[in-house]
Amino acid sequence: APDDAIASEDFLNKTVTGRGAWVIATGLAIEAGFEPWFVRFDGGFSMPLPQRRKDTNDLQRYGVSLQTALTGGYGITTNLVVSVFLRYRWENVLIVEDVAVPGSFHLDPGAGAAVAWRFTPHWTVQGALDTGIFASDLGRNAPGQITTTFGLRYGYF
Repeated sequence: APDDAIASEDFLNKTVTGRGAWVIATGLAIEAGFEPWFVRFDGGFSMPLPQRRKDTNDLQRYGVSLQTALTGGYGITTNLVVSVFLRYRWENVLIVEDVAVPGSFHLDPGAGAAVAWRFTPHWTVQGALDTGIFASDLGRNAPGQITTTFGLRYGYF
């Protein structure tokens, strides 16, 4: 967690790998296909558990969050699919010692595109580009970022 890095005087945060909080999370995905098109809705809810900061010894809890995404895609061939998506994440305020930290909520809108190519019956290459939507008042307390992903998926059947 970031406070672990501060407590250990790791001022460059090179040991930080996350927030350091356990989280209870659930989600739902609904997809409908109309050859060669598809549409998908994803929704999620996360509730971080309270944790004690190592640098200040304060009890804190990150805010609950809701995530949504709407994706639409088109199968160019039976083995090549392209898609675009819109996503949004809201996170409630940080609570420190049972007191809400004013203005600490997060809003993170984004959009992106993805492609998947199944080059054998079991193997698929996937790639995506995701960017925040950089417009006033759409986002709050979230870093502007552009993310690329690349993956290889194996389907066992």
